[in-house]
Amino acid sequence: MTSPPAPGPRDRRNADLARIHVAKARLGLDDATYRAVLKGLAGVESAADLDARGRARVLAAFREWGGLPPARGRPAPAVAPEEIVRRASRPAHAGKLRALWRQMHAAGIVHDPGPEALDHFVRHRTGVRDVNHLTGDQAARMVAVLHAWRRREKRRPRTHGRRTHRHDRG
Repeated sequence: MTSPPAPGPRDRRNADLARIHVAKARLGLDDATYRAVLKGLAGVESAADLDARGRARVLAAFREWGGLPPARGRPAPAVAPEEIVRRASRPAHAGKLRALWRQMHAAGIVHDPGPEALDHFVRHRTGVRDVNHLTGDQAARMVAVLHAWRRREKRRPRTHGRRTHRHDRG
């Protein structure tokens, strides 16, 4: 008697997608929340578009949030759907904003590349005290604001030295 063939990549993908959908149901995510989570964690709006790395990231997050059995011996925390969306959108947007802020510093547009200066800039425009607490929509607007600022500065003729901007002052 021969043993069954080893599962292939397609079998693994299908098993991962099934676990993702089971976790979605266990967490009680509606369709809009679920799609926001996928967008925040992996940049896609459908589980069918996830690659292996994206599936692993989503499964790990769902496991952490209690939608899947936890890793051996660890209890699963209960997490509200609103918190899930907030957690899912935070890393990607915050990282994007920080990277863009540092690029603008390297280009001489921003004087202080530190996180406190970025938080101050964000707080002035949104009222949110910390980049990590922005919603996905707020973060997307802030990314657009930084891109527009960078485009304006690239078109502006330079006189001498660095320009001083209001948010650069302590």
